[in-house]
Amino acid sequence: MEKTILEYINWAIEYLEEQRIENPRCNAEAIFSFVSGKNRLQIYLEGKEKWEEKQAEEFISLVKKRAQKRYPLHYLIKKREFYGLDFKTIPGVFIPRPETEVLVETVINMVKCLNGKRINLLEIGTGSGCIAIALAKFIANVKIIATDISPLALKIARENAYLNKTDEKIEFIHSDLFASVPNQEFEMIVSNPPYIARSEMLKLPPEVKFEPSLALDGGEDGLDYIKKIVEISPDYLSAKGIVIMEIGFGQKEKVKHIFSLSGFKKIQFIKDYAGIDRVVVLYRNYG
Repeated sequence: MEKTILEYINWAIEYLEEQRIENPRCNAEAIFSFVSGKNRLQIYLEGKEKWEEKQAEEFISLVKKRAQKRYPLHYLIKKREFYGLDFKTIPGVFIPRPETEVLVETVINMVKCLNGKRINLLEIGTGSGCIAIALAKFIANVKIIATDISPLALKIARENAYLNKTDEKIEFIHSDLFASVPNQEFEMIVSNPPYIARSEMLKLPPEVKFEPSLALDGGEDGLDYIKKIVEISPDYLSAKGIVIMEIGFGQKEKVKHIFSLSGFKKIQFIKDYAGIDRVVVLYRNYG
């Protein structure tokens, strides 16, 4: 006997809850929308309608894959929203995180103080392109170079830039950190570098272990890439340039120490929505 859409949704919610998946309703609705092409409102407006068997089978298969393998939701549904924009997500490319929106907000707020001055901005480790694309979308007078060591990440980042109509403002470059960056000055260098300590990698949630370790593993203390960016970035900064980076939980004091050994003159920390020191801003000069 065929079941209604709501019966499938309710089954999925109950099943995901039993399997201890966080936010089971959101997961069920997102998978339904991916399979059916319908939005959340349509689920409930059309909930009493019978569902096509082929789609229902795909829905059940994906729900079970999410629960049994702890396969990341955003790899299943092939997209993730970030800063109000949609981004294509595929295995092998780091999934955008909500907390990284604080990094984007910080950059946008700082650019507002420049009164429309043209900004040359460099992003190190662009991944899906979410940071560079959000900045290109919401900052009028900016030219961005975005780098990544992963050819797959760069391919997806270029696709995301095209989908979000920002491709003309961003140049994507294959580079290990600064290795292939053009010899020019940037007003801002932005990065969400790998910052998880190697000892913590095995303790990550099962979903996160599906993501590329290259985008997560920050070395023994989690600070390898942060140290390198702080060390090398002055060679690419303008006289009043700044570096803005995302950092991990509990890294504030260690980052302060890295700053104390650098040539930067001022340091500032920005908290995320959970009250965690999430973003660090390094100023090459005062004023």
